[in-house]
Amino acid sequence: MKLRNKKISFKLLLIIFIIGMAIWNVNYIGKKMTPRIRDVTFDILEKNIYFEINTIFKGQYAVIEDLLDIKINDKGQIVYVDYRYDNVNSYLKDKLDVIFNRIESVRLNSIYYNDRLDMMMVPVGIITDNLMFNNLGPKIPCKVNILNNVDLSIKTRVSSYGINSSLIEVFVLLDTKSSIINPVVSDKLSKQYEIMISSKVIEGQIPNYYGGGFEKYSTIVSS
Repeated sequence: MKLRNKKISFKLLLIIFIIGMAIWNVNYIGKKMTPRIRDVTFDILEKNIYFEINTIFKGQYAVIEDLLDIKINDKGQIVYVDYRYDNVNSYLKDKLDVIFNRIESVRLNSIYYNDRLDMMMVPVGIITDNLMFNNLGPKIPCKVNILNNVDLSIKTRVSSYGINSSLIEVFVLLDTKSSIINPVVSDKLSKQYEIMISSKVIEGQIPNYYGGGFEKYSTIVSS
């Protein structure tokens, strides 16, 4: 009778040990995978957003005179450069609509993304730092929700160009903020882009009090 009780106790302890080890392993793997999934997600997201932005602005150039009001005095000096705000705001809003629609639909397209399930399928081997084991092991489904926000503004840079000329460059400043939201991970990725949309050399010197160049910023348009 005592021998039987000892066998039961041993089996019970063995079961408890196995369950405990299983829970510990799941917890350990989960903690290791969480930051890796976050890093992989942000890396994929950043590349895809950059691709979309590059596609939108590729070959799209603005006319400086449509965006800027440039005043030159009788001495041939640039007195001021100001924005034609109606045109600037209209330009930014048009671009914002296109950018937001494209970025909002950005998918986490990668070897880990399953379109049919709309989930990341991440192999357990990703927790290692070994390239040979990175894609090995069972794949764990990870549902990741992405929220994107976009801020747009325009920056104008005026600099001396030769003896009596100045170079005017106009850039779109694009600030993207992406948030990962799921029950485990909640993190943000903020990325800034500076895209030249126009440049022109004009006759006109920069006054000495500008120190050889200056920059001017427009108001911000947000999604």
